Amino acid sequence: MPNTKKISQPWSETGKTVYTIIRREADLYLINDASGAFANAPADPYILLTEDGTIKGLYELSEARAAWNDGNYFIFIYRQTGATPVPASDMMIGSSKMEIVSDTEVDSSAVITIDTVVDLIEDILRNKMKITDLTGTTILYADNSSTELYNVVGMITDDATTTTRLRLA
Repeated sequence: MPNTKKISQPWSETGKTVYTIIRREADLYLINDASGAFANAPADPYILLTEDGTIKGLYELSEARAAWNDGNYFIFIYRQTGATPVPASDMMIGSSKMEIVSDTEVDSSAVITIDTVVDLIEDILRNKMKITDLTGTTILYADNSSTELYNVVGMITDDATTTTRLRLA
């Protein structure tokens, strides 16, 4: 069963017809309202959002008809002014980007943070490190073995019995 993707748009007006167009960036396909599948030129790429019953002006959509491929999706939200959706003349009231991994929305900033930490751990484990015995100065180098990533004075101390490494960063 596909995971639910949640789209929300607060708007200052209540009781309006609000719709979204969802585009998969990998191939620029749009979601088809009839099936929930992505297609090059779907007959109906406009999906209505429902106004929340309690929080007036909050328009929402829960989409789980089909699994979404990994990648980025752009969400464009419009306020419909006529009898049918016309993105060329309807007012765009919001837009956002959604990143999907394993049919689940992920927080891109968290992924970047995790990647950064993993990269640092890999650097510490495998890259060149130079330690000056007298001062305990420790230099951690990048993959090219010449660019300094960290240069910390007194990080490693040796009292002839115990060698201690302080926190790197």
